[in-house]
Amino acid sequence: MNTPKLDFAPRLGLAYSVDQKTVIRAGYGINFAQFNREGGENLLVYNLPNIVNTNVNQIPSFANPGIVGTAKTESVCTAAQLGAAFDPANPTPCFRTTMQGYPTDFTSPSIVTAASNASTQARYIPKNLPTGYVQSYHLTVQRQLGPSTTFEVSYVGEHGVKLQVLADYNQANANPVTATCNGNLVTSGCVNLLNQNQGRPLKTFTTIEETLPAGFLGYNALQTKLEHRAGHGLYLLNSFTYSRAQDNASGHLDTPNGDNSRINLTNPLGERGPSAYNQPLNEILTLVYDLPYGKGRMFGGSAPLLLQEALGGWQITAINSASSGQAVNVTYSPDSNQSVSTILNQRPNQISNAAVLPKSKRVRVNGNQGITALNLNAFSLPDQNHPYGNAGRNSIRFDPFYQLDLGLHKSFALYPEGTSFDFRVEAFNILNQTNLGFPGSSTYSPTSTSFGVVTAATTGPARILQFAGKIIF
Repeated sequence: MNTPKLDFAPRLGLAYSVDQKTVIRAGYGINFAQFNREGGENLLVYNLPNIVNTNVNQIPSFANPGIVGTAKTESVCTAAQLGAAFDPANPTPCFRTTMQGYPTDFTSPSIVTAASNASTQARYIPKNLPTGYVQSYHLTVQRQLGPSTTFEVSYVGEHGVKLQVLADYNQANANPVTATCNGNLVTSGCVNLLNQNQGRPLKTFTTIEETLPAGFLGYNALQTKLEHRAGHGLYLLNSFTYSRAQDNASGHLDTPNGDNSRINLTNPLGERGPSAYNQPLNEILTLVYDLPYGKGRMFGGSAPLLLQEALGGWQITAINSASSGQAVNVTYSPDSNQSVSTILNQRPNQISNAAVLPKSKRVRVNGNQGITALNLNAFSLPDQNHPYGNAGRNSIRFDPFYQLDLGLHKSFALYPEGTSFDFRVEAFNILNQTNLGFPGSSTYSPTSTSFGVVTAATTGPARILQFAGKIIF
């Protein structure tokens, strides 16, 4: 590979005092992603002949004909067939059960040749791969509102291009419309696209996972901060963000809620959508308040020692959090005539904007162990000739998040001088708000019973109370 040598990364900053109470700040910078590890997929050593990823698709003769379609089926291997070494020219002469294991030389580099690699996944990194970069910029105005209070408002943005993403260089083409393969009306002539690589451009290869500089990201946000510093025993910090984050793929090892790190080469622009981490609204209020009773405070400074120890010197803390729900990427499991790659997530058609059920229409399932939160009727399966549905990537916004945490704290003086006992009571989610995280399955099927079901595994914790104490000396 050729290393880029012209990566110029400037930084610019500006600060200007309009008057004694107002400051304007701005900044701009370019950051290069010199290396972006997509798991092991974009490492040169993770390729032939160092690693041999052999894949075969085998279908038993007793499989459901409605699922198999026109694909070839095999009988269970005989004893003689079990003893034969793997032949890449005939990778599935019979059906091997799990108990029968893998054939000899199944992952041997010797089986991979220029003419025979139809069962082995390869990886490809372009020789002249440019360095992806992100432009970051902000404009901030800060204003002093009082002796201890400031307010600031900012525009914050980022724009990234040429970022590394993954794709299947040998992605199959969809079945063309013919007299015997026409939507969902006539399917007898539709081809099993991945069987013997029939639909792939390079018939002698299976998946070729490539690293390409097609990644994009954009972030634009309005951010505000109000801060009141320790006036009359009160500290207040309020942070608010209204933002939008977009990209065309998640990080390879960070694909929550059905998202994917591979892009569809047939329609790359269709992969642009909200980022998996995009939560447009975020509001956090933090309070620390010293109760005005006790020594050195507004009231009770001359109260008896026992009363001061019991009621004086207490501090209350609170954190109130509210944010938009997480993005959910709805996919479906394509049949053999629709599947264009083993590493690509394909999305269905979205036929209604009412994808998230209102709380009044949600149904408890699985013995009250789950709640159906997504509308099955808001989606439909694509046809055989158009395996990519119209549903956008991360097109669903799930339930918002609300939580209030409270704390009560006091430090008790002990003997000898300089020793104290620190006591704390904390309540997390004190209002016991039910925060549904995200559905456990976002894979659509017209008959699915698990699609859109939220379980305890993806639900925020209920109220938690805890007591803590420590001796400081």
